[in-house]
Formats: sequence, structure tokens, C-alpha cells
Amino acid sequence: MTANPFRGEVAIEMGGVSYTARPTYEAILKYEEATGRSSAELLMRCSAGIFTLRDLTNITHACLTAGGHPLPVARVGEMIVAEGQTELLGPVGKLLKGALTGGKEPDEGEPG
Repeated sequence: MTANPFRGEVAIEMGGVSYTARPTYEAILKYEEATGRSSAELLMRCSAGIFTLRDLTNITHACLTAGGHPLPVARVGEMIVAEGQTELLGPVGKLLKGALTGGKEPDEGEPG
């Protein structure tokens, strides 16, 4: 399955496999509850490079499940560790940005 940017989907490569992650309403609620942080706060932490493995795992797991890949949360965490946490900062940052903007790019002259 190919990620559809118009739906806010992001391709995440782990272990040589491309997974589609989708920041749905349910996924956003799930990772915000699991991390105790809002999407905006998580995006700021991601941008600053101060994410925890728990943050990465919970966001990735929730969005992979919403994208049709219901892997066990522990397996997602193991795959992140094997891939390298820094490799997921870009894709997860895109997911968080999409969660905040609805996947829309700002019009010319708008902040964002």
C-alpha cells in the first residue's frame, strides 16, 4: 500500500518493509493518552530531538494500526530500536504535523 499524503498518511520504513501510517482521530487520541502530551507538544519535542522511545513507539504504533498494520506495540518498539530512533524522527514529525494541520499545507503568507 502506498501512503496517500492527502489523507495525512506517511510511509515508514522499518526492517526493509514500507508501512503506511495514518494519523486518524482515534490514533491521535490513543498516542496523546499514552504519552500524556498533546500533538503540538510532541511535535516540538520531535523537532528538538528530545523524544523518548516511548513517545516514538506510541505514536508509531497508533498510526500504523490506523494505517492497517496492527502490530503488537512491543514489536513496533523493537523495530524502532533495530532501525535506529533517529531514522523515525522525520516520518513521525510528518505524522504529527499532519495531525495538527489536517495534512494541509499553509497558503502563501500564512505561518507554518
